[in-house]
Amino acid sequence: MNMLLYIQNFTVLTAASAAAKADPNWLRMVIISVVIGLLVGLIYALILKGSLTSVHRNDAAADYVRPGSFKLEREQDSFMYSETDKKEKPKDRN
Repeated sequence: MNMLLYIQNFTVLTAASAAAKADPNWLRMVIISVVIGLLVGLIYALILKGSLTSVHRNDAAADYVRPGSFKLEREQDSFMYSETDKKEKPKDRN
């Protein structure tokens, strides 16, 4: 079964190769096809990107906070999942 499939694929590839040799512009056609495919993909991606502009970015953080909703009661940093130890640096006795 696998050998028959291999022979069929080989026959198709050989026929395609012979057709490519018969037409001297086959490389040009392949390059043009690839370029057209890339252009269609680029246009489609730009259309999808253009549809994502429903929310605009703001540079100031104050625009994201509702007035009166943020109250800072003390100025202290607390770090979770970290432990800080103080150790005296040994002095050189030279």
